[in-house]
Amino acid sequence: MQLLLLGGTTITKKKNDGVTASTASLNLPAGYSVANIFTAKAGNGSYEELGEIVTASKNDYASYQIQIYTDLKNPSNPVSGTPAYAEPFEYTQALAGIDTITLPKPVLLAPGSQYSVVITVTGNPVSYYVEKSQDLGWITVSADTSPNQSFYSRNGSSWIDVGKLADPYCFSIKAHTKTVTFVPTVSPTPTVTVTPTATPKPTATPKPRTYQVKYVKNTRLSVGSLPSDKTKYTSGRNVKVQKAPYCTSRFFTGWNTRADGKGTRYLPGQTFKIKQNITLYAQWSLSYTASSLIYRVTGRQTVTCYGTSNSRLGKAVIPLTIKYAGVTYKVTSVWSKAFANKKNLSSVVIGHNVSAIGSQAFYNCRNLKAVTIGTGLTRIGSQAFRNVKAKCVITIKSTCLTTVSSKIDQGVKKMTVRVPKAKYSAYNRLLRKHSRTVLVKRF
Repeated sequence: MQLLLLGGTTITKKKNDGVTASTASLNLPAGYSVANIFTAKAGNGSYEELGEIVTASKNDYASYQIQIYTDLKNPSNPVSGTPAYAEPFEYTQALAGIDTITLPKPVLLAPGSQYSVVITVTGNPVSYYVEKSQDLGWITVSADTSPNQSFYSRNGSSWIDVGKLADPYCFSIKAHTKTVTFVPTVSPTPTVTVTPTATPKPTATPKPRTYQVKYVKNTRLSVGSLPSDKTKYTSGRNVKVQKAPYCTSRFFTGWNTRADGKGTRYLPGQTFKIKQNITLYAQWSLSYTASSLIYRVTGRQTVTCYGTSNSRLGKAVIPLTIKYAGVTYKVTSVWSKAFANKKNLSSVVIGHNVSAIGSQAFYNCRNLKAVTIGTGLTRIGSQAFRNVKAKCVITIKSTCLTTVSSKIDQGVKKMTVRVPKAKYSAYNRLLRKHSRTVLVKRF
């Protein structure tokens, strides 16, 4: 008997008993890149259009930079072609597992050409799924691990073909394409026009000197809504600093007259008198701390509560939004292990915009006895409340909770979870799917 897994991987069952199989994974530090090479095989001279890719991570909130290269010149080098985007785009995979990502713009692929999907880890280390052939005695797993197919790099320039290793494997990166009708157009040869000799004009009256303001993103990361000012200002005129750009993994902290941030700082909406051409460089920060809570950016004006700077924090209030450098961000998640081992933490209030609580977010908070969660929650990660205080009461106001990844009261005696009256039956089944000891009450 054979079972089909990801990307042509097959499992051959040797005994007539229950089959449990898992794809292997590799730990990738920040800065490492992985890539798979594909061939456009629509046939009949047809073009293809790449619209989606599929990633596979064991981590919540896996952050990547992604680039597509077309018309590869070297089948052993996934970056030897033409980049499809001026800059790699950024993406954060909020939940572990398989994720389908829609590309910012579909990529056209010539018939029979080779192209690559290159993924670079930008945040915390990622445990990325791979496919490999294994004989486990009772079951045989066979994967397509051919050379010139799957690669990794520590620096983005020197690539290792994992299909040529002693124990070959293939990274779980997929490409979704469709056949399209496309006829390349040939640009006509321009006609040469003879320009007549210009008649001399009288000398013009000198105009007042004007100056301009240039805005620079000041990072290799992808940036959106970068302002552009084409106004020509006369000397001494007031200039209003334009709006903030955004990055899906960094906080915008303001504009500065120096790239290193050691010049004059301006915030959007401020004014200054212009006396020369000026370049304003965007300034960026990985994290921001407010009321002893640490935040990191996860998308366009969305953030996660990443942890706390106060090791003795007693009460945590995670707000709906935070504001930094004139920009408002929604707080949409609590990061994995954000408050783990905070022995003094006794109560937590989580805002209505939070939709996900990461795995082990409040693990081993031995004095945590009261948690109130807002109306936006959809997912609770594994062991999120493991080993909190006995008789802890968790109040869930959300009516859209769909996933509880493990026993919510693991390591806790007499935990009570309060849920909306209208969702009591559904939530009682959901919570008691993993736990027969948790007490579910309606309010």
